[in-house]
Amino acid sequence: MVDLKKNDILDLIIIGMGPASLSILIAAYEHSSQPLKERRIRVFEKQQEFSWHRGMLIPGSNMQISFVKDLASPRNPRSYFSFLNFLHVHGCERFHGFLNMSVMEPSRSEFHEYLSWCASHFESLVQYDSEVASMDYDESSDTYTLSVKQSDGTCKSVRTKNVLVATGGQPCIPEQFRKLNTGRIRHSSEFMYPESQSYLQNAKHGVLVVGAGQSAAEIWRHCHNNVPLKLPVHMSLRSLAPLPSDSSPFINSLFFDPDRAQWWYRLPECQRLPGLASGRGTNYGVVKEGLIEEMFRIVYDQKRYTSQPTHTLLPYSFVDDIEPVEDGLEVTITFQDPQRKPTKLVQKYDVVYFATGYNHNGGHDLIRKFIPPGEKAIVHENYVLSSEPSKQGHLYLVGLSESQHGIGETLLSWAAVRAGNIVNSIFGPNKSTEDFSL
Repeated sequence: MVDLKKNDILDLIIIGMGPASLSILIAAYEHSSQPLKERRIRVFEKQQEFSWHRGMLIPGSNMQISFVKDLASPRNPRSYFSFLNFLHVHGCERFHGFLNMSVMEPSRSEFHEYLSWCASHFESLVQYDSEVASMDYDESSDTYTLSVKQSDGTCKSVRTKNVLVATGGQPCIPEQFRKLNTGRIRHSSEFMYPESQSYLQNAKHGVLVVGAGQSAAEIWRHCHNNVPLKLPVHMSLRSLAPLPSDSSPFINSLFFDPDRAQWWYRLPECQRLPGLASGRGTNYGVVKEGLIEEMFRIVYDQKRYTSQPTHTLLPYSFVDDIEPVEDGLEVTITFQDPQRKPTKLVQKYDVVYFATGYNHNGGHDLIRKFIPPGEKAIVHENYVLSSEPSKQGHLYLVGLSESQHGIGETLLSWAAVRAGNIVNSIFGPNKSTEDFSL
């Protein structure tokens, strides 16, 4: 790593240290020009340590994609940073033990361990507990100046030629409930945190999960396994039933192959947006079929002994109101079955978990001044902001252009290949150093 002086100009600043940023660092490490050694690169992350969906590391939960779609393999199958090499580094027993399970989708906790292992190799480049508060452009030097709030509360200014914004998604809770001052209303991203789990361990009234996707289903199952049947564990969903995710080969190829980012980008908007909307069943508001079957059996087994299961789903429903009370939450749920008149249920719960997704526009706050008034952020095919002011450097947006590049933009599926393309655009084409001959 190059030592920096106070007034040095960096070559690249990355905002956020998630899988997208990690894949960039890995691609840079493997680039033939060795930019991590010869260039000035820094990452600023507001969390105190590397963490990826730590609040959803639910026991028994698995990844929804193949381990081969790791941070490096789709770009370089021989990478040191592949998931298989991570297993190998941890010993033959670990490596062969995983192979003996004959699974393509590792547990979420093991994949988090893999990501943390990758991140540990780049700690000298990352400044944790540091939040980028603002970003400006200086025309005279053709550089970006970032104001970084540090752990001690002070701010420092850092200048750079290139910026990559990879801030990830921000947890989404409906506004009317987000403003309530109570720890009993939680987003799914906080589910496994100690305070959140304490409500399950000390439950007196029951639990409500709001949402219809994979996260909601996994939380509901975990609550079923940890809350007595005498207390309600409800899952409120607007649809009639949980819908299975479509992971068939043709659909996977259409929406998640890395080269599809280019294909979707080049479609006219009038064709691209409806096409992407048709593919939401691959990732949004859907559940793995095996988990749906498990949930159905849980409800079925209760119905063998009672006509009114306590751990069940509430279809055609939405949360109308939440009122914090002394030892819980009083929740008003409205049912809108199209064949019946709307009805309401007022039920007391210990905690409500909103598995209502993420907002991927958080990074736009940092770049809003570079976007023409009244317009939205538009990126070029190479992920560069179209309205960037710099003449020589670039302002990259990663994970924030789903409507242009496709559904895979916010997922792991093409992180590795995308990272290689971005690194090549910053540091030049990667020249192969391998030569095989007999």
